[in-house]
Amino acid sequence: MMKQLTLFACLITGMLFLTVNAQAQVAEKEHQTTGKNFKVVTERNAEYPGGNEAMYMFFYKNMEFPKAARENNITGKVNVSFQVEPDSSTSNVSAMNDLGHGTAEEAVRLVKLLKFAPAIQNGKAIRQNMMVTVIF
Repeated sequence: MMKQLTLFACLITGMLFLTVNAQAQVAEKEHQTTGKNFKVVTERNAEYPGGNEAMYMFFYKNMEFPKAARENNITGKVNVSFQVEPDSSTSNVSAMNDLGHGTAEEAVRLVKLLKFAPAIQNGKAIRQNMMVTVIF
């Protein structure tokens, strides 16, 4: 029962984070390039097949909770930034924070396994920056 409640809390937290993140990415972004601003809008953001719930179920089923983290009762969230490539793979995967005891490494490993439907702009698949929270 505790494991189901923890999973439910993880799913809700993750969905809220990804929803906010996706909304921010849909909004027009200003970038600096040679002193001028330009705006980038994607027609469709990158998305994990089946949505956020399916992605968090993937994490739940594939996570190898680090032994040292379990022994030291480490829990919390690791934010992972990455890019979704036009071929659906992930690249430039890095943990933004670390709970210690192997949690950042496991979060990065999980995200590297993901395959997304790529972002679309002007009818073409493009690279998109993303961030996801992996909950331990």
